[in-house]
Amino acid sequence: MPFFERHQLLEPELLESAFVEMDPVVDGFAGVIVELTRVGESYVVRQTAAGSGNGLLEISLADEQLARIIFEGDLHRG
Repeated sequence: MPFFERHQLLEPELLESAFVEMDPVVDGFAGVIVELTRVGESYVVRQTAAGSGNGLLEISLADEQLARIIFEGDLHRG
C-alpha cells in the first residue's frame, strides 16, 4: 500500500494593511494597497493597484523586522 504524506496548506495571516493614495495623472493609478502577511515562517510584503487589482510588487522574507521596514517604507513613499 503506498504511503501518502499529508500536506497542510499554509493560510496567509494578514498582519497589517494600508491604502496609499496616489495621483492618477502622475503615477498612472489612484492608489496602492500595501499588505504585510505571514505565511508559515515567511513574511510577505505585497503591493496591489487599488482600481485594477493588478499585483505591482511581492517580496517574501524570512526576517519579520526587515519585512516591517519595507512595509513602512512603502507607506511613506506615497
